Amino acid sequence: MHISVVNDRAVIDDYRYQWMDHSQTILRRRSDNSPHHPKLIGFPDHCHVAQSVEPARPMDLAALLDEVNRLVDAPTVREGYDE
Repeated sequence: MHISVVNDRAVIDDYRYQWMDHSQTILRRRSDNSPHHPKLIGFPDHCHVAQSVEPARPMDLAALLDEVNRLVDAPTVREGYDE
């Protein structure tokens, strides 16, 4: 994450948040705003899930924590959680 100060406020310029499995070898999910998927709605924000890339909303720290809590509560994540 890169943060700048604009008009006395912290602003996230670019970000990448990764969620890996317990062995740190399998990507569960990564949200970022790297500008390499210009055809996606919401460009440049997007999310990598498994082998696909999905549109996403901008992700600040509060949104990241909300998303992780939502995913941890999802039955498919709980069943596959091995950490």
